[in-house]
Amino acid sequence: MSTVNAGILGHVDAGKTTLTRLLADVSSTAAFDKHAEKHGRHNTIDLGFSCMLIGERRIALIDCPGHASLIRAVLSTCAVFDMAIVLIDASAGIQQQTAEHLLLASFFCPNRLVLIVNKVDLVERKELEDLTKKLKKSLLTLGISADSPIIPISLIESNVGLAEIKEAIRGLVFDPVRKTQDPFLMIIDHCFSVTGQGNVITGTIVQGVIRQNDEIEIAASNEKRRVRNVQSWKITVNEVKAGERAALQITGSGNLHARTLVSHYRNPSFFSPIHRVLATFHAIPFYRSQLKSGMKCHISSYCETVVATCSFIQDEGEGEFEKLSEPKNGCNVVLSFDRPLFVPNESFYIASKLEQQGKGCRFAFRGNFIRIIKDPNKEISQFTRKQKEGKIERIEEERRSAIVTGLFKKESNIEVFQNMKVVLEPLGMIGKIESKFGKSGKTRIVFEKEIDDEKIGDKNNLRIKLYMKNLRFFSKEEGLGDDGLPKDYKVKKWTAGSRRIDTFVNRATGKGSTATEKLILTGKVMVNESIVKKKAYNVCIDDVVDIWEQPVEDNTSLAEVHRIEITNYEVNDKGYTFHAKSWRKFIVPNWKDSQN
Repeated sequence: MSTVNAGILGHVDAGKTTLTRLLADVSSTAAFDKHAEKHGRHNTIDLGFSCMLIGERRIALIDCPGHASLIRAVLSTCAVFDMAIVLIDASAGIQQQTAEHLLLASFFCPNRLVLIVNKVDLVERKELEDLTKKLKKSLLTLGISADSPIIPISLIESNVGLAEIKEAIRGLVFDPVRKTQDPFLMIIDHCFSVTGQGNVITGTIVQGVIRQNDEIEIAASNEKRRVRNVQSWKITVNEVKAGERAALQITGSGNLHARTLVSHYRNPSFFSPIHRVLATFHAIPFYRSQLKSGMKCHISSYCETVVATCSFIQDEGEGEFEKLSEPKNGCNVVLSFDRPLFVPNESFYIASKLEQQGKGCRFAFRGNFIRIIKDPNKEISQFTRKQKEGKIERIEEERRSAIVTGLFKKESNIEVFQNMKVVLEPLGMIGKIESKFGKSGKTRIVFEKEIDDEKIGDKNNLRIKLYMKNLRFFSKEEGLGDDGLPKDYKVKKWTAGSRRIDTFVNRATGKGSTATEKLILTGKVMVNESIVKKKAYNVCIDDVVDIWEQPVEDNTSLAEVHRIEITNYEVNDKGYTFHAKSWRKFIVPNWKDSQN
């Protein structure tokens, strides 16, 4: 008998558990949240599993909690959803968790959704019609099938409408494609001890097959156990395949934890602790807060949710990535986790700000892991992009070269920039810097093609733009060569009371409070190539802090700075312990000179 997994979703007190009781033919692990009955609660706070039978198919009903604070439980199981049943309280309409659960359904099963409007006895007919129209509009906005059935019901009258619900479910039942040939992987949702028999773990098998006497590995604890007995829906069986519920009686003692993964034991381990990963990025349009590099997010993948620092980057080919201050379409993201994550390579993920309860959509973006990053200094060649802009003074007679002003200062060493590519905007023509012209900082630019006078229009609108890369990471192993940055940095470690930029500079340089304040207020401190004049600015992991010291003696367009790259920090009872790389007399473009 094949199984289809259906998530029962909706805001708290919408009637999810009541409906599940009415539909279920067989109860399973923690069905209907028995702890609620034991402690006098009326709301589900844990996942409950039961099933209903439709012909030769079993519909596994996953009763999910509706509290905003319990969204982690929903995130831990939505990976197995084949379809979803979402309940809406007719008297309350679309509430926060209704919206979030519908959004999750749009990710995992957008074409297999049943909407049930409960408590219709509490509203007038006009209110119900308006809510139905609003729900249909919401489905279209979320990309959910417009044909999804919407069924009004009052669960107080338990038998009214049940037949229609079952028929709607029957109409969406299908045979999911299961990865039975892939390595065994199971999400543990409950674990407990049985007197005289040992430990039991229950969960849904994501892929592969499990049999009696198989050896398994528990991801979070890296423990090896043997399977003594296998059950599915309270029946002892020889094996359980992908998509099915399983209860495994296992050897060993000691505490086990739910919300983790299990695989077949192998050497090397199927699970490697993931500290940092490169991932795809897809923005969730309903998230209204700003996304920027350095922000902290909750990253949920399979049954784990871990806090991570996000760094948005754009793949420029040939192993190079541009560091972005904020994400844009088609970019990637590097996720640096606060604690190791134990999931397979190329797993899906959802990034959220779960602490923002009651402030709109908490899901920020989503995607898939591309590859694990073990050493970002060797594996990611990351750069920031700088731009210089000049004006066309005149186009020379052969129409393939021009004299440009404003691109450099008269004291600039233009030889450094010779043969660099430039772009003539708005025509998009590509050229290169040929040489210095005169002694006032003018430059001769040579283009690949002749400049078409008919396309120029007003010459005053023409701009020459020079884009430069400041490489932060490089890899000789990947054949990217040396980036020219000094490698004689020192590894530093110090403790500060906060992440404020004034406290950070004070502790990092040893300068007094007055000197530190003067550096910041006079624009002599940059973070990630942006001047910071707010003393309360908080630094983050991967930030690059430049503290201006003096101009380079023989070229005032450059400056010596004290550069500090924050590689990590730890929170302790004294504040923050920073780990960083420190360069003295690091050469950068003289931003103080450009301000003058």
